[in-house]
Amino acid sequence: MRKKTRYGVQIALILAFLLGTLTPTGYANTQVPPKMMLIYVDKYVGSSGIASYPSYSAADIDSLLAAGVTDFVLLGGSYQVYQDSESSYKTQLAVSMANTASLIIQRSSLARIWIGTPGLDSTTPTSSFGTRLTPFKNYLAEVKTLMGATNWNNNIQGIYMNGEAIYPAVNYANLLANPQIALYKNLSTYIHDTLGKEFLWIPYYGYGANAAEIIKRIGYVTNSTFGGESIFDIVLLQPHYYFDSTVQSNLNGVKHSVNNQAISYRDNVIVTPRGTGATVRIGIEMEIDTNYASNTAYQGRYAEYVSAFSTYLGAQPFAYYAGSRTSVMNGAVLGQIEEFYE
Repeated sequence: MRKKTRYGVQIALILAFLLGTLTPTGYANTQVPPKMMLIYVDKYVGSSGIASYPSYSAADIDSLLAAGVTDFVLLGGSYQVYQDSESSYKTQLAVSMANTASLIIQRSSLARIWIGTPGLDSTTPTSSFGTRLTPFKNYLAEVKTLMGATNWNNNIQGIYMNGEAIYPAVNYANLLANPQIALYKNLSTYIHDTLGKEFLWIPYYGYGANAAEIIKRIGYVTNSTFGGESIFDIVLLQPHYYFDSTVQSNLNGVKHSVNNQAISYRDNVIVTPRGTGATVRIGIEMEIDTNYASNTAYQGRYAEYVSAFSTYLGAQPFAYYAGSRTSVMNGAVLGQIEEFYE
């Protein structure tokens, strides 16, 4: 498999920048959709309690750049790690975000980075959604301070919303009555108007007994506009089929959503019409992990992803999810990322 040196990658990125096809920030102005990589930082809840994710080295970042990655999405652990502690956001998660971002920028001054919010998930109390706006703003301000104005302005592409579904019940006649959707809308306004950055979301497409309702919820949030504006600039869909062989039909559902540029059900029915003034771009999350290295069932499902989605590469935004550092840097896994992105 073809390998590129770090310096070869830098030269290619610089040429793309000079030709106007790649900018450190401002995806709306670039002709080349991003090729993202999700990177875990800081802590997670394991079987023995809270533990630290393995750290990435400079050589790891060089390898990901050589594999064709243009954007790094930094995400921390689940809600249980920090819960509602603004102090933990700022003294733990923000520090890890800034340190990892700085390492990436050292390896490529043209790398684009997305800073993840503190995690929200099904264990988050409904009451917490209504109180997270100010702590999240303060957390992002701390990341900016730690990084310094130059790196923040030049390399932070946007903010990643670390929450993979809409958890409280939704009133479809009044979406903002849902405290999580209201948080997303208010945070979007802050990110766009105050920070001048973009907003990224990567929800899972739907599985289990409530798959249709999961799809409906993310569809209303993604397709709708609020005051003539989309909440998110980019929404990437997790097919989940790689991890769950029972949801093969998600591949078609994701394809329909990308083709329609509106979240759609598995039968190609659009959940709700794309709102007036909508600017959101809908793309795809590729999924792989170390199971690929030795398990033919996982290899087969991953091959279905490549068959289903490769036609969109270069036209729509993509991200790879491959687990934590140990899995991402597995030779078989990294090889597949490079083969797809290159």
